[in-house]
Amino acid sequence: MKVLWTRAEDYKTQFDIVTARAVAYVDKLLPWIVHLVKTGGLIILYKPFSLDERKDLLTLCKRFRLRIEKEHKYSLFDGDIKRVIYVIRK
Repeated sequence: MKVLWTRAEDYKTQFDIVTARAVAYVDKLLPWIVHLVKTGGLIILYKPFSLDERKDLLTLCKRFRLRIEKEHKYSLFDGDIKRVIYVIRK
């Protein structure tokens, strides 16, 4: 197993799993990283929850032929913002 912590634009290699946390809105983020994921691989996004961003994510999933496999909503503590982890299959 090889783990890298780097910028997406620094790589052309494809990976089984690509993660992103607090990077950018999905309309910018997915085009930056989708080429890095092997067919059948996963994109895991850690995001603040937003209905507008989720709607945009669904549109982008259709465009890039991706599908949301899991969506885990959570808060770190009472009164915290709502957060979500998206597990997306290529």
